[in-house]
Amino acid sequence: MKFTVEPTPKPGDKDVRICALYCMGELMVTYGSQMMSLVADLVTMSLKFFKSTSHSVLLRYHAAATISKCIQSTAKAIPESTVKDLLKTFRHGMGDKAPAIQRVSADIVTGIQRQLGQLTIQETDNFVQLCLRYMDSADHTTRRHFAEVSGIHLAASVSTPLVNQETTARPERKGAGEDEEENPPESTKSNAPSVTLQSVLSQLSTSFNKSTGSLRTRVGIVQIYTTLLNELGPTYVETNYSVFARHFLVDIIGHPKNQVTLHETLRVRKFVSVILRDLVGVRMLSEQGQIGAIQDLITNYLRRWPALMPGQNAPHRLTLVAALKEVSELLQQLGNAPQFLQNALTTPVVRLLEHPDHAVRIAASYCLQQFCLVVPRRLQLIADDLAAQLTKGVAALLVPGANRDAQDRALGQATGLAGLFSLFPYRHLYISYDVCSKVLEMAMQLLKRAGEHDLTLAAVEVEISWTLISALVTLGRHFVHPHMSQLLTLWRNTFSRSSVKDTEDIQSRFSAEVAFLLHVRHCALGALLQFLTHNSGLLTTLDVARRVGASLSSALSFANSLASDGYDEELDSKSPLPHVKATTSELEVMFKCRMFQCFAAFGTSHINESAQAAVIDSAMTVFSGPDLYRGSQVQAAIAASAGSFVSIWECNDGYAYGISTHDWSANVENHSPYGGREDKSARTQDSVEWGIIQQLQQPVLGSCECEPLCLLTNISAEERSWPEPPPAASRLVDAALDVFAVFLAHQSTLTCDRVWTAVLNNAQSPRLERNPGRKIATTMNVAGALLHILCWADRESRDGFASVALYSHIIDFLKGCLSHPDQKLRKTASEAYGLTASRLDTGALTTQVKGLVDQVLSNRDPNSRAGCAMALGSLYTSVGGLAAGPLLKTIVNVLMSLGNDPHPLVHYYSLQSLSTVIDAASLSYEPHIRSTLGMLAKLYMSDAHEPEGRRHTVSAGLNDVPVYAVICEIEDSMVAVLGPDLRDSTRFRNLLLCLVQEFSVEVDEAVVVEAMRCLQHCLMFARDFLDVPMIVLRLRKYLSSPRTPLKFSAVNGLYLLVQKDVLLVSKYGGDELAEALFAMLDADASVDGVHAILTSWLSQTVTANPSAWIYLCQKIMSQANNSQRALKPEAPSNTAQDDESESLQVPGESNGEKGGDRRAIGRWRTQLFALQCLHNICKTLSAAGLREHVDLRYAKTCGLEMSNLLATKVPELIRMAFTASTAYVTEIRLAGLIVLRDIVEIFADSPDPDVEGSLLLEQYQAPIAAALTPAFSADSTPELLASAVEVCAIFIGSGVVEDGSKMGRILKLLTTALEQCAGASNLTLGEGGQLGPNASVMLRVSIISAWAKLAMSSHQRTYLEAIILPHRPVLAALWVESVIDYTRLKAHSEMTADPEELTGPGMSSLILEKDVTLQYYADAWWYILGAISLFMQQNDQNLLAPLNGARLKGAPVTNGVSHLETSEPCLLYPVLLGLACQVLLDDSSIDAVRLLAEQRVITLQFLSELLSSHYSGTKPMQRGIFGELTAMLYRFALGGPPAILSGVLRVSGALARRCSPSVNVSWELSENAVDCLRVVVCVLRRVASSRALTEPDGMVIDSGGLYNVAVETMRQITEKCDTVVHESVRLIALATLVDRLREESPATSSIGGFLAALKTLLSWPSTAGENAPAWKLRSDQSVHALLSACVINIEAISGRRGPEVTMKLQNNMLAAAVVISIAAQGTTFSYPLVEQYNSLLIQRLGDSDAEIALVARQCANILISSAPTGPPILRVCCRLLLPGLVHLALDAACDIPEERQRLLDSTLKVANPAQIPRLLCVLLPVYVAYLQHDAATKIHKLGENDVLNLASQYPEAFRRTTLLLHPSTRANMETALRQAASSTGRVPLQPKRQIALRQFQT
Repeated sequence: MKFTVEPTPKPGDKDVRICALYCMGELMVTYGSQMMSLVADLVTMSLKFFKSTSHSVLLRYHAAATISKCIQSTAKAIPESTVKDLLKTFRHGMGDKAPAIQRVSADIVTGIQRQLGQLTIQETDNFVQLCLRYMDSADHTTRRHFAEVSGIHLAASVSTPLVNQETTARPERKGAGEDEEENPPESTKSNAPSVTLQSVLSQLSTSFNKSTGSLRTRVGIVQIYTTLLNELGPTYVETNYSVFARHFLVDIIGHPKNQVTLHETLRVRKFVSVILRDLVGVRMLSEQGQIGAIQDLITNYLRRWPALMPGQNAPHRLTLVAALKEVSELLQQLGNAPQFLQNALTTPVVRLLEHPDHAVRIAASYCLQQFCLVVPRRLQLIADDLAAQLTKGVAALLVPGANRDAQDRALGQATGLAGLFSLFPYRHLYISYDVCSKVLEMAMQLLKRAGEHDLTLAAVEVEISWTLISALVTLGRHFVHPHMSQLLTLWRNTFSRSSVKDTEDIQSRFSAEVAFLLHVRHCALGALLQFLTHNSGLLTTLDVARRVGASLSSALSFANSLASDGYDEELDSKSPLPHVKATTSELEVMFKCRMFQCFAAFGTSHINESAQAAVIDSAMTVFSGPDLYRGSQVQAAIAASAGSFVSIWECNDGYAYGISTHDWSANVENHSPYGGREDKSARTQDSVEWGIIQQLQQPVLGSCECEPLCLLTNISAEERSWPEPPPAASRLVDAALDVFAVFLAHQSTLTCDRVWTAVLNNAQSPRLERNPGRKIATTMNVAGALLHILCWADRESRDGFASVALYSHIIDFLKGCLSHPDQKLRKTASEAYGLTASRLDTGALTTQVKGLVDQVLSNRDPNSRAGCAMALGSLYTSVGGLAAGPLLKTIVNVLMSLGNDPHPLVHYYSLQSLSTVIDAASLSYEPHIRSTLGMLAKLYMSDAHEPEGRRHTVSAGLNDVPVYAVICEIEDSMVAVLGPDLRDSTRFRNLLLCLVQEFSVEVDEAVVVEAMRCLQHCLMFARDFLDVPMIVLRLRKYLSSPRTPLKFSAVNGLYLLVQKDVLLVSKYGGDELAEALFAMLDADASVDGVHAILTSWLSQTVTANPSAWIYLCQKIMSQANNSQRALKPEAPSNTAQDDESESLQVPGESNGEKGGDRRAIGRWRTQLFALQCLHNICKTLSAAGLREHVDLRYAKTCGLEMSNLLATKVPELIRMAFTASTAYVTEIRLAGLIVLRDIVEIFADSPDPDVEGSLLLEQYQAPIAAALTPAFSADSTPELLASAVEVCAIFIGSGVVEDGSKMGRILKLLTTALEQCAGASNLTLGEGGQLGPNASVMLRVSIISAWAKLAMSSHQRTYLEAIILPHRPVLAALWVESVIDYTRLKAHSEMTADPEELTGPGMSSLILEKDVTLQYYADAWWYILGAISLFMQQNDQNLLAPLNGARLKGAPVTNGVSHLETSEPCLLYPVLLGLACQVLLDDSSIDAVRLLAEQRVITLQFLSELLSSHYSGTKPMQRGIFGELTAMLYRFALGGPPAILSGVLRVSGALARRCSPSVNVSWELSENAVDCLRVVVCVLRRVASSRALTEPDGMVIDSGGLYNVAVETMRQITEKCDTVVHESVRLIALATLVDRLREESPATSSIGGFLAALKTLLSWPSTAGENAPAWKLRSDQSVHALLSACVINIEAISGRRGPEVTMKLQNNMLAAAVVISIAAQGTTFSYPLVEQYNSLLIQRLGDSDAEIALVARQCANILISSAPTGPPILRVCCRLLLPGLVHLALDAACDIPEERQRLLDSTLKVANPAQIPRLLCVLLPVYVAYLQHDAATKIHKLGENDVLNLASQYPEAFRRTTLLLHPSTRANMETALRQAASSTGRVPLQPKRQIALRQFQT
C-alpha cells in the first residue's frame, strides 16, 4: 500500500502502482481472512484509483481487479456504504469505453451479488437493462461478461416453487463436486427477493422480441439465457423443462416479430436450438429428462394439431417445426425409445405429414426417419402403412372437387415415405423390399398419367413421383439396374430438347406454364442427382453415361432459353403453383441450382466441349456477374450513396448479395492427438458460445425445408444432426462454384485464360461501385474460387491452371483483397496469394516478397499491414522451406517488426503468420530461435500488448485478437523445432518454460489452452525440468471445469500423458481421475478423446489391477436397474422374477430408491462404454496368458491376493451382463451378450476352487441362462437373437456341462431355434413377432452355423455327439440347403444380368434382398462346410438325400441303408465342387491372412471328402475340370500358406484315387495321376527344405508331419503301379530327403519328424516283375547313396561348431543309423562306408558337446538294439562300435555310467553262444576295472552287479574268462565279490527276522 502512494512515474517508466495493486489482490485471495482489517482501506484506495479517469486504463483495471479479489475472499469485511458506492461506481464503469474496464466492472457487480446478495428486484432489472444497452457496442468477451452479470442476477431472483418434490436432491449435487459459483449458498438465496420463473423469462423475451433490437443485442440476450440456465442447474431445468420449452417455442419462435422473413425465422430457430439442444438437451437432461422432454413435446405440441375441439388453438407452424426438430435429436441422443414412448410418438408424427405447411411436412418426415432409425422394428410397419395411405391419397386426388388438403396430405406422405426408403440400405434386417417395387410402379404410373390433368394437379403428381423415385434410387445399383431403361426414358422425355420455335415462344407463355416446366425439371433433376450420387457404378456403361449426358445437355439448353432479365425481378410475388409457394424466378433458381449439382456429380467425361463451355460460362455469371443480383438494384444504389452499408456479414435477407456459403478460410485443419480433426475455434471456444456468436457472421442460414433431398443423405453418420442446407439462391451460388471448379480442371490453357480473364473483369467491373454489397460478395466468391482451384489444379488439370502471363493479373487482384477491411476476405486472399506465388520462379518470388515489404513500409493502414503479414506467412508455407529458404530471413524480420506494432490487429496477424512460418520452416528456423524468444519476452512485458490496456474495442472476425494465445502457439512451434535440443540450452529452456508457466495462469481461456498445449509438447522433450505431478493435478482440475475449452485441453494433455507414462497418471490421478473421466463422458459426450484416454489407460494397467477397473464399470452399471424402471412406467409392480433371475441377486424395486438422485444414473452411452471396457479387460487378460486370473487353485498355491483376480469377479461380470440384457437400448444389450460370451470362453476350463473335479462355471449356469433369456423377449431384435444363439452354442460347446439333460434352458433355446429353422420361411423366435425375410435369413444362418461349430467341436468334446445325434437329419438338410443358397447368391452377385430379362414387379426387390443376404452367408459358410465335411467323413447317411436334391420336408428316410457307389455323382456334386473351387481361389474379400488360411483348410477338407466315390461317383472326371483342380492345387503347393498344405495333399490323394483302376493289377500312371503326383512332389520339396514353415502370425507348422503325409500320399498314388514308377517315385522322395540333410541354415530343424517317412521309403513294397533284380539293385544303390550322403555330410562339418552345425550333424547321424537299422533284408552296403560311419560315430560318443554325444549314443543304441533281428550289417556295426564303447566305458570323466554299462551289456544280445567267451574277454576287464574304485562309489557297485550278472548268466564262459585274467586282477575281483556277498548276506537277514518275529508276535 506504500507503493501505491508513490508519485506518478514518468512517461517512459513502468508504473509500480500496478504491480503493488496486483500483489495486494493476490495476497487477499490467499490470506484475506487473516487481513480483514485492511480490506476496507484497500477497497477505498483502489476505488479512488479507479474513479480517477486521468490514470491509465491498465492502472484503473488493476485497481478494479484488486477490489474484485477482495470481494471474492473477504466480502463481509467491506462496509455497507462502501458496497453501495461500489455498485454505483461500477455500474457507470460498465459503460466505459475500455473493454477491460467494462469486464472488470461486470465481474465486481457479479461478485457482490454472489457474496452479499443485496440487490433488490428493481436493481436487478436495472442492471439487466443496463447490460442490454451496452451489449450492442461491446466485443465478444465483454458481451459474455454482461450476459453473466444479467444471468446470475436473474437466477438469484428466481423463486423455486416450481421445483417438484423429486428435486430435493439438488443440494446434494453441490457436494458432488460443483463449484460454489454455480450454486450460491442457500442462506443467501433464501433472503434474496424472488420472482417467478415466468416473469424472468418474459422479461428477456420482451427485450429479445423488440423490433428495434440489433443482432448483437439478441446474441447477448441468448447468452443471458445460457447463463441463467447454467445458474439454475440441471435438476431445476429438467424439472421445469415444460416451462422453458413453452417459452422458447411459443414466446420466442412463435412471436410475430420473428416471422417477418425466412432469414429471421431461421436465425431465431438457430438461437433456440443452441439453447434447447446444445445446452439443455446435451449437457443438462438426464436420460429420464430426455424421455420426459419428448413426452412433453408430444403432449403439448405435436398432439395438438389439428385442433379438433372448439376453443382449441393449434400450435404455430414454426413451433411445430422446432418441436419436431428437438424430438428428432432427442431420439438420436437416446439411441432408442421405450415402448410407451414409441406408441405415443408414432401417430402424431405421421399425422403431421398432412400439415399444409411445407416446413412442417419436411420436419415431420425427418422426425419419422430419425424415429425409425433408432427404433428399426417399426420401420417396415410404418412404411407399409404410409404406402397404403399414399395409394389412397393419390386416388383421392382424382376425385372431382378434391380440396387442397388432399394434395398436402399426399405430398407429405410421399415425403415421409421417401425418408423411410433412404433408411432401407442401413436397416436390412427390419425391412422387406417388396414395398419398394410397388411404390416404384405407382410412381411411374403417376408420371404417365400426369399429362392428362391440369397444371396444378399434374405438378402435385409429378412432385410425388419424382420424390419417391429420388428415394428409391438410393437403394443402390442392384435395385436400380433392372429399371435402368425405364428411368432413362423418363429423364429423356422430361428433358426433351426444345426446338428453336419452342425456345422463342417460351417467353410468351403464361407464368403458370413456365413454372410448371421449371418445377417438373427441378424434380426430375433431383432424382437424377440422387442416381448419380448413389449409383456411380452404373455410369461405367457407355450407353447409360451417354443418355444421362444427353439429358443434362437438354436441361442446359432449357436453362439458357430462360436467361433473361424478366426472371431476375418479378413484380408479381404470387406463386403460379399453389402447393409450391415459390415465384417463377425462384423456381428458375431452384432448377438451375439442381442442374449445376447434377453436372458437378456427373463430370465431363460424356459432355461435349461446347456444352462444357456453356456450363462454365453460366456458372461464372452466377457467382461473379455484376448484374446478377437477387434484389432491387435501385435500393442497393440508394444504400451505397447514403453510406448505410456496413458489412456483408450483417445482412439480414438470407442472400447477402449472392455470397457463397463455403468457408474458404477453413482449409487448414489441425488433427487431434487421439484421431480425427480438431478445429482451432472449438479448441479455444465453448461450443455453445461459439454456436451463438457465429450468428454474427452468418448472413445466410439454412434449414431442412430449403432442400428436401437432404433427408436422403448422411444417414450413416454416427452423430447425424439436423441438415441445414442454404436457401435456393445461395445454394445456386455454391453449386455454380462447384461445377466451375470441376469443369475448369478439364479445359485447355487457352480456355482457362479466357475464363479467368472474364472472371477478374467481372470482379473489377465499374458497375459494382453502385452496389458495394454485390462487389464484396463477387470479390469473395472469386477469391474463394481461386483458392479452391489452386489447391488441386496441378493434380486434376489437363493443361495447367492458367498461363504464366495471367499470374500477374491474378496476383494484382489478390493484392487488392489483402488491404480490404473484411477479415475473411483477407484470410482467403492471403492463402490464394501464397498458392499462386508458389507457381512462380525464384526471381518472381523475390519480387513478390519485396513488393509486400514495400507495401508494409509505405502503407500505415492496419488492415493493409495485417493483410501483408498474412500473405507473407501463406507465401512461405505454400512455397516450402526448401524453395523459400533464401527468403526466410527477410520474412522473419518483417514479421517480427510487425509484431512490435502497437496496433492489436497488426501484431496479432503478424505473430500468427510467424507461427505458420515456424511450422513450415521446421529445422531451418533454428538460427532464429533465440531472437524470436527474446522478442516474445519483450512483447509479454510490453504495455502496448497488454489485452487489458486497450482503450477501444478491436476484434478480428469472431475472435478478440488474443495476442498471448498466439505467442503460446509460437512457443509451441519452437519446441517442435528444437525437439531434444531443448534439454541442452539451460538459459533458453528456462526462459521458454518461464513464459509458458506465466501464460498457463492467465485469466483468458484461449491463452491457458494454448499454454497447456505447449506444456504437453515440452513434456516430450524436457520432462525432467517440469513439475509433472502439478501438471497432472491441474489437468484433473480442468476436467471438472464448466468451460468446454479447458475440458478439451485437459483431455488432450491426459491422453499424451497416458500414452507416455501411464504409471505416473495412475499414481497422481488414481481412481478419482478415472471416475472423473467417466463422469465427464456421461455429462458431455461432445468432448472427444475421453474414450481414447480410458481405453489406453485400461489396456496398459489392467493386467496389474483388473479389480479396480471392474469395480469402476460395476459402479456405472449398478444404476441401470433404476434407469430401466424409470424408463418403463407401465410395468406392473407385481411382476415376479424367475428363479434364474433371482439367482443373480438383482435387487427389486423398493420404495426407498424412488427418491434417489436421478442425475446419478449413467447415460446409455456411458454404460455401453463401460461394457466395452469389460470386454477389453477380459480379452486383454486372456491374451496375456496369466493363469492365476482363470485358475484360482493355482493362484492359491502361488499365494496371490485373491480379491484382485479376474476369476473372483465372475459373479459381478455375469450380473452386469444381465443388467445390460434388460436395457432398452439394443447396443447395450449386444454389448452385454459380448461380455457374457467372453466369460464363457475364458472360464470354460477353469476349475472350481472349492469343489474337486468341478468347473467354475457350473454353479453359474442358471445366471447365464437368465442373462440370455431377455434376448428372446418380445422387444428383441434380430441382432440380439443371433448373438444370443451364438452364446448358447459357445456355452454348450465349452464343456462346462456335459450332460444334455442338465443344460436346461440354454440347450432348449438352441434346439427351439433349430426347430424354427426347419419350419416356415420367416422365423418367429422367442416371444417376438414374425421376422422379415432378411432377418429370417440372417438368423437362420446364425443358428445353423452355431450348430455347425458344435459339430466341428464334437471330435474334441465327445459329449456333443449325443446332443447333435437327434438333430442330424435336420442339420444335414439345413446345411446343404444353406450352402446351395450361398452358391446361388454368390453366382448372382458376380454376373451382370440383362435389364430386359429382369424387369417385372418384384424382380428388383428380389435381387436386392439376395444381395443383402449374401453378406450373412459370407461370414458363416465355412463353418457349415466344415460340418458337412465332418458328416461326410463319418459316412452319415442323412446327407445323401439333401445332396441328391431332396428338400427338408420331402427328404426320404434312409433308415441306415448304406449308399451304393454308382458311376454317376450325386445331384449337387457339380454345384458343391464349383463352390469349393471358387472360394479357394477368391481371396479378395478376406483381409485377415489367418482367417483366409482357416477357410481354405476347411474347404480343402470338404473337397477331399466330396471327391470320394460315395458322392462323386466312379465315373472319370472331365479332363478340363481335373486340370483346373490340379492347377489350383499346384499353385497352393508352390506358395500357399503352410497351414493348407495338408489339405492340398489330401485332395491330391482323393483325385488320384479317382484315376486308379478298379482291379488290383499293375498299371502305368495316367496323365491325371501324373498331375496329382506333381502336386505331391512340389509339397514334398517345399516341406523338405530347411526353411521353417511359419505362418504370418508366427505359428510354426510341423514340417515332419507334413512330410509323412506327403510320402504316404505318394505311396497311395503309386501302390498299384509297376516297378518302374514305384521305384522312381521313391527315388524322388529319397532325393528330397538327401537335400534336406545337406542344407545348413538357422531355420534347420530336427529330422526326428521325418523318420516315420524314412521308414516308409526304406520299407517301400515293390511290385514283382521281370526286371525285379535290376530294380532291386537300383533300390540298394539308392539306400547306399543316402547313407553315403549322410557320411559325407558328417565329415564335411568336422571341426566346426555352432547351432546350425550341431543340428546338421545330429540329423545326419540319426538318419544314417535309421537307414542301416531298417534297411530291407538283402540290402548291400559298402564295408568301407559302414566302417567310416561307425568310426565317425565312435568319435562323437565322447564329444564335449553334450547334445552331440547324446545323439551319438542314441544312434549306437539304435544299431545295437536292432542287430538281433536286423540284417547282418548291423552285427558288423556292433563289432565296429565295440572298441569305442569300451573306450567310452573306461572314461572316468563320463557322468553317465549306467548308460555306457547298458550299451556294453546290449552287445551280449547280439553275439551268438560261440562268441560269448570272446566277448567276455573284452567286457570282463572293463567291469573288473570298475571294482578298483572305492567300494562306496556308484561305479564300484555297477562293477559288482555287472560281474555277478555275467557269472550268473554265462557261468562256463565266465569261468574260462577269469582263468585268462592276470592273477592279481583275478584276486582283486574275488576279494571285491566276497566283500559284496558278505555285506549283502549279513545286513538284510537280521531285520527280516526281527520283522517276522514282530509279525508273529502280533
